[in-house]
Amino acid sequence: MNDNTTRDNAASVRTPFLLIAWTMPPTATGMSVVSRNLASGFDPDEVVIIGQVLYESRIDLRGAERVQRIRIPDYPIHWRLKPYLEPFYIIPLTVAVGLRAIRQHRLKSVVASFPNSTFLVAGFLISLLARVPFFPYFHNLYVETRQGMISRAMALVIQKVIFWKAKRVLSMSKGMSEYLAKSYHIDSTSLLHPIVQPVPLFSAVRKSTKPYRIAFTGNINNTVVDVIRRVIDAIGEDPDYRIVLHTPVPIDRAKSLIGKWTDIIEIKDVPNQEDLVTSLRSCDVLILALADQHNTILNDDFRTQFPTRTLEMLISERPILVIAPEDYYIARFFRGNGAGKVLSNMSTESIRKAIVNLCTNERERNVCVKNALRIAQEYRIENVTRVLRSELLVS
Repeated sequence: MNDNTTRDNAASVRTPFLLIAWTMPPTATGMSVVSRNLASGFDPDEVVIIGQVLYESRIDLRGAERVQRIRIPDYPIHWRLKPYLEPFYIIPLTVAVGLRAIRQHRLKSVVASFPNSTFLVAGFLISLLARVPFFPYFHNLYVETRQGMISRAMALVIQKVIFWKAKRVLSMSKGMSEYLAKSYHIDSTSLLHPIVQPVPLFSAVRKSTKPYRIAFTGNINNTVVDVIRRVIDAIGEDPDYRIVLHTPVPIDRAKSLIGKWTDIIEIKDVPNQEDLVTSLRSCDVLILALADQHNTILNDDFRTQFPTRTLEMLISERPILVIAPEDYYIARFFRGNGAGKVLSNMSTESIRKAIVNLCTNERERNVCVKNALRIAQEYRIENVTRVLRSELLVS
């Protein structure tokens, strides 16, 4: 069967599979969103997801009811002991229910997501015992994000076995695929999670009005916190601007993490994807940030990342300012397709100048949005589903 025939057949042939995640619907987390979006491109009885429902305050029930799910319980274990004790119940329990699901639903393959190595290993064992093809799906790098000699050594062994037994390795971005090819000589398929909402047709972007609303979205962690601080410094107390943080982090915790605060900052917690896009459309400029990690263990991982929230930004019909080192994949992606403006100079003066330009320059705003909507078409649900089906089909 040649590649063209495989792609054509992938649009119509059923490819039932087991999807092993860490968090799953209705948890409103990046991993859960990816799992739900992937599953939504298949028939409801074609995918079974195994994972946990964590963070009870972050629940988004819309769309979760159509997905077949098997929940692995989360026991109250002290956070310091959790990484060491959890595998001893999660792995055997996940393997047991996974094998039962494969028999009951006649599933033909296993797709296991990482960034949780416990569920990645469980997915591998299920495929091994059930004798079905195994597809590891890396959302982050594995070995490169381990700290400590023992943890890194164990990850090297596990990763070698997984690469050896995988029918095909899936990765979250082309940047990660390039890294795996260069570092491990692994030929992987880039599978960005799909856009399930309709991609709007381009129309002229509305003119910005004061106060200009500058939006961030996502968790407040080392991915973005330094950039948030720099944007706060760049804007200062200027009443012509507002900073809107779309985040589940409570305001007191956000203040502590950021370390500085002004009256022009507001927090909005919007767990539902559709509502998030609507909220982003009420803003004037969206900031997508990956803080510089060149001097840390996370540099290789950050260089390959394509943040989950990027897709909601692409269809928001608002210009995107990408603040990231120039050699990071996300900067290369936006620079290459013109879907946003890329800023690698982290000075507050450069940041303010870029924000002002995207708020006031109508031509720049329209060019960015037009290109973003064009690129978003590539990640529509039917296109991403077709790629995954074609990989599962040849197994």
